[in-house]
Amino acid sequence: MCEIDQTTKTIINAYNNVTDSRTQTQILSLIVNSFTKAELQKLIPGVSLFKIDSARKHALVTGPGHIINKPKVYRMKLSKPKLTHFIEFIMNPLYSSVVGFGQTVLKLSSNEKIPIPKVIRNLIHARIISIYQSFCKEYDFETFSRASLYQILKVCHASKQRALQGLDNITAAGMNSIDMLSKLVQKLETFGMSQPVSKSLTDIIQLINQFLKYEYKSHLNRLDGCTDHCITMALSDPTEPKFSASCNHNHERQCEKCAMVESCLDMINEKINQIEIPTTILEEMKFEMEMAEKHLMEWKKHLLRTVHQESARRNILKSLTSKQALVIMDWAMKFLPFQYRETQSEFFGKKGFSWHISCVITSSKENELDLQCYIHILENGTQGWFSVANILVNLLDQLKTVNPDIDELFLKSDNAACYHCTNLLSFIQQNNAIFPILIKEYNFSEAQSGKDLCDSKTGTSRLHIYKYANEGHNVVSSADMKIALDSHGISMLNNFTFGGEAITARKAYEVGEGLMIKTSTDPHLSMECVYKMKTTQIVGGKDGDIEDFPFMADIQRRDSRNEPWYLWDLNNLRIRAGFDDISARNKQIRTIRRAVRHPRFGMDETVQYDNNIAVIKLRTPLKFGPKCKSISYTTIKGIRGLKNCQISGWGYIDRNKTESPDTLQFAGTSLLSNAKCNELASPKVPENQICAYDYKNRRQACNGDAGGPLTCKRRGKRVLIGVFSWLYDYCHAEKPFAYSSLAYYTTFIEKVTGIKGIPSKYSKYGMYEEY
Repeated sequence: MCEIDQTTKTIINAYNNVTDSRTQTQILSLIVNSFTKAELQKLIPGVSLFKIDSARKHALVTGPGHIINKPKVYRMKLSKPKLTHFIEFIMNPLYSSVVGFGQTVLKLSSNEKIPIPKVIRNLIHARIISIYQSFCKEYDFETFSRASLYQILKVCHASKQRALQGLDNITAAGMNSIDMLSKLVQKLETFGMSQPVSKSLTDIIQLINQFLKYEYKSHLNRLDGCTDHCITMALSDPTEPKFSASCNHNHERQCEKCAMVESCLDMINEKINQIEIPTTILEEMKFEMEMAEKHLMEWKKHLLRTVHQESARRNILKSLTSKQALVIMDWAMKFLPFQYRETQSEFFGKKGFSWHISCVITSSKENELDLQCYIHILENGTQGWFSVANILVNLLDQLKTVNPDIDELFLKSDNAACYHCTNLLSFIQQNNAIFPILIKEYNFSEAQSGKDLCDSKTGTSRLHIYKYANEGHNVVSSADMKIALDSHGISMLNNFTFGGEAITARKAYEVGEGLMIKTSTDPHLSMECVYKMKTTQIVGGKDGDIEDFPFMADIQRRDSRNEPWYLWDLNNLRIRAGFDDISARNKQIRTIRRAVRHPRFGMDETVQYDNNIAVIKLRTPLKFGPKCKSISYTTIKGIRGLKNCQISGWGYIDRNKTESPDTLQFAGTSLLSNAKCNELASPKVPENQICAYDYKNRRQACNGDAGGPLTCKRRGKRVLIGVFSWLYDYCHAEKPFAYSSLAYYTTFIEKVTGIKGIPSKYSKYGMYEEY
């Protein structure tokens, strides 16, 4: 170790006795340049290289040992009234809009990140602050400094709106007309218009653009003395007294910026007529001018109508009583089926589900507003007035059940054809007297506006569905969507306390008061279903009539019905047909002459029950009648085009395989593609087998149903598709079960029996056709 003097020792002791990092840097800077880094680390155990570099920088910039005071941080207290005033201003639909697609992430001070629907801000921050300061000056309201307003906007994050086509088509067309006018001025300059005039017109066009985008909506008022700002005068129909109203003030004031719009258009038209332009180009320019003028004025009218129609909602909310409700309705963007594990072929060609959002705003006796959201999902319905009428009737019933005090309702929606039509309005008027809640008004907003609340709830609901799907669930039907929307997402919750009517959930043990989750009664979770596992059906089915299933037959041992049987034990087997109840006496009983098993049965050990099919021949033919008939089998492979599929049999009706029915059981079931089936369970289902799965209704074949039929309707005719082959360990409907597909064994069946399946051919349109 290098030798040090007494002064250095004192400095090192002082360094070790100080805990403040800034002070340590100041002390270390006194000796930092007298030693190497390695020597300093030996002299002062624990000193980092970063600390040494900081001390050398301090000595170089400010001098060794120079004291630097900690910089002062000035904070301004934001008063809640002023802050609320500014936030309400920037959240006005004129400047911000919530969309029903996309998301952004809100980061809390606790570093927790919460996905929220995307908010799009129509203006840049500088323009918003300028408009807000002008607004406050006009109403003599004292607000924050410009810098503080910038900081608030930075915290209130929102996306900047650039492309308008998907949000507001009329505004987008109006802005395109601005570009078209600018190009027309450039063409006029090419054909001889002076450069100063061209520059002046270009500057005016840009001023018009800024005015209509940012200022015009804030100028509109019912009592304004300017003809372009007075809403009452602008929206009155001079040809129809019933649709017009008179103003109680004069219209003597002129708005320079509003007058600038018309004067600019007149100037451009005048220059087009004055300057010599080739005829073909002149006609093209006149057409472009006509379209630009049309879209620009439509934009201006659209802005006025948007502001005015929005006042209907504000006025209703101001006077809303505890016995009234405001309902804002909108169709959400269609939801595409979503799978947790999805192949590329399943990703394309999806058909979306229509879902309708109804935001219900009510008021308490203390004048506090409350918001509830009702979602109606249509799996096969269309977005027409008939669907809206049915949704409205159901919504009224639900509202009356939840809040019996509500007597009157105000409706609001956009002017889509499914809402803004004679049929729906006539339906409401005709049935209003018998509705559980009286519909007092129906107000339509301007095109593509006034539904920001529904868009917000759509975005929130969509994120909730995706969160549910990302926890390992598939959302491929309307029922799945409802389950996803009702879910609470418990994967992040770890501690649960059970109460009388609800469960208290926490993310961490004894941290926070917890989330109260109310539960409903599910009959499938009763003691009888869960513990005893008993039903009265095929495992989810019901009693069947043999005349509906005349193709059913039962293979039994002669000595005992419940003992297992084997096809090679022919002398001890018998066939029974023409009955649905075991105790019936009029059933047909036959013995077996011959049984032929598929020659490749069980040859592939990697496949579960490979080629599991056999054909039997009776000693005496059955007599056909109403209770005993044959059924045709199909030769068409795959499950496309199959409808109303059913399974049937006399197998066990409980999952513990302890109880057999006396009556024939049947149940409907669903078919899955083998790719989807293999994602749900293992072992895999091969190509020559069909996968059945009906977890929702707890329907499944069980032991004793082996060899039983899987029948479906194809083009209205019921045909035999497969025979029951195997199932997983227990008769649990949580897993699929497999049937041998007869379409893969047509050669075997025809060779042994001579019976052919339903003949089919392949049409030129790529569809199977049956003779």
